[in-house]
Amino acid sequence: MITLRFPLLKRIECVATVGVFDGLHLGHLFLIRKLKKIAKRKKLPSLVVTFWPPPQRVLSSSFLGFLTNLEEKKQILAREGIDYLLLFHTTSDLLHLRGEEFLEKLISSIKVNTLVVGEDFRFGYRREIGVKKLKKFSGEMGFDVIVLKKKKLGKRIISSSYIRRLIKKASFPQAERLLARPYIIEGKIVKGKGLGSTIGYPTLNVDWQNKMIPKRGVYVVKVFLRRRWRLALCNIGFAPTVSRDKKMSMEIYILHLKKKIRPKKAKIIFLKRIRRERKFPSLEKLKERIGKDIRAVLSKYSG
Repeated sequence: MITLRFPLLKRIECVATVGVFDGLHLGHLFLIRKLKKIAKRKKLPSLVVTFWPPPQRVLSSSFLGFLTNLEEKKQILAREGIDYLLLFHTTSDLLHLRGEEFLEKLISSIKVNTLVVGEDFRFGYRREIGVKKLKKFSGEMGFDVIVLKKKKLGKRIISSSYIRRLIKKASFPQAERLLARPYIIEGKIVKGKGLGSTIGYPTLNVDWQNKMIPKRGVYVVKVFLRRRWRLALCNIGFAPTVSRDKKMSMEIYILHLKKKIRPKKAKIIFLKRIRRERKFPSLEKLKERIGKDIRAVLSKYSG
């Protein structure tokens, strides 16, 4: 797959789709695979137009986090056999374009033979343009439009917002079913205060880099370090027993780790929420609870 950035020096005739595609879930993959079939039939390259950073991050101060970062999007689209990925840098000016202005901007860069979209596709300032007006503009601008129905799993329409809600409330198996893959957070290891070491449980502090994370609490996770997945406990929250900071943190304690390691990154898959985060009356009580959590995890997940 070739990644392109707007504007292009040379127009490419293609079969295209446009969207944020956060998560690249089963609904998105259905559209992507249909796009590939149409492009193959027309003997034209396939092209996905998307935006980075996600528009919600630019528009809303309460943005909860994205499901896929840019690198993950590229990897998934490449696996699906997409020929080109065209990236628009998301700015306030871009988001204030009227629908017709955005279309003109798009077709000035690529020669759209066919545009494949979902039935709820909307674009332009305040999502002013829907499928009906898109078809009108397409006739004037010289390209075809194919509209696909929203994909459902059972009676539930698959959407990024619904998957975010599932992750937030720690419903990981349901989220992974809609994503068609495990939900992975890949974050940088950052310097912490070393408070875990003082009670015998040294932790790795992870910067989740604007990915969607579940609610505060203690979790069983798998962490990919040194070419293997390792069982671990993860605390998301403020560590109120040992810290007065009001800054959210993600701390990982890896089970069965005999040597001290200093990795730069870690991949994390959440398995289950054990309990809520709470403040203990003393460090000794916290240490006792962590020991109890570890024994419970090992009895269920080891072997």
